[in-house]
Amino acid sequence: WRAPAQFSRPRAAVRAAPRACAADNLPTDLETVSEGARGSIREALLTGRRGLRADVNIPSLDPTGPSYEPAVLARFALDLLQTFSVVPSDGELLLLLPGALICAEAQRLLDGADFVPAELRASGRVRISSWALEAPPAEGAETPAAVLIVGLAPSENSDDDSLVRARGWLRLAQTASTAVLSLNARLGASVPAELDGWEAVYSLASYVVSRVDGGAAGAGGSAEARAVLWRAFPGAWRVWLDGSGSGRSYEEVASLDGEPDEGEILDALRPSIELAA
Repeated sequence: WRAPAQFSRPRAAVRAAPRACAADNLPTDLETVSEGARGSIREALLTGRRGLRADVNIPSLDPTGPSYEPAVLARFALDLLQTFSVVPSDGELLLLLPGALICAEAQRLLDGADFVPAELRASGRVRISSWALEAPPAEGAETPAAVLIVGLAPSENSDDDSLVRARGWLRLAQTASTAVLSLNARLGASVPAELDGWEAVYSLASYVVSRVDGGAAGAGGSAEARAVLWRAFPGAWRVWLDGSGSGRSYEEVASLDGEPDEGEILDALRPSIELAA
């Protein structure tokens, strides 16, 4: 990381920030995120994509985080699942969730009269289960029209093979008849091969960018800015920066054709970070 010349031994780190962004042209609330994600999923499905992934860095939607809210994630997931009704099939729309509590919340919403469209609810196509318990269909068996699998994560128990079973659901995307969306997988270095080449239809990730330069905030001090990586299919990957660190004043600083890694995000931010310092 390069800082202004008067600072010695500059270095920087980027870490994920557990908060959503707020700015013009960026989604400002969960409803806006949901609307954008549904549009991106629909566009991808209509262009023939069948292996899709979405990552939304909002604390209430992260089953592995301390601010996780099962009811909020259940509503968000059901909202996205309805988009799969555009798949040209009368098959099942299967929602696979991370645990019994969120399954109960989603079933309550599905059974209600004011959330899922009555026609879709009456069709009996929507089914809710846990990916830790639900085995994928055997070879030659009927498959769902769509599967939305939420919050995939490795088990802390070495004897738990639930992730192995879940990979069977991911493999359904290799068929022409089933669309599969992985939402907010938290797999770390254990990303299964089945996800290789999947289309990132929607991504919203926030970062705190820390520059430690020995002079920006006094001896040994640090200055922080906030950045957002946002993509809605079929658009570009857009990098936004709030140099003040307030999370309220973002400007777009880069537009990238492919999904960037951490180093490429830093490269996109570098000139603007120097100005913001």
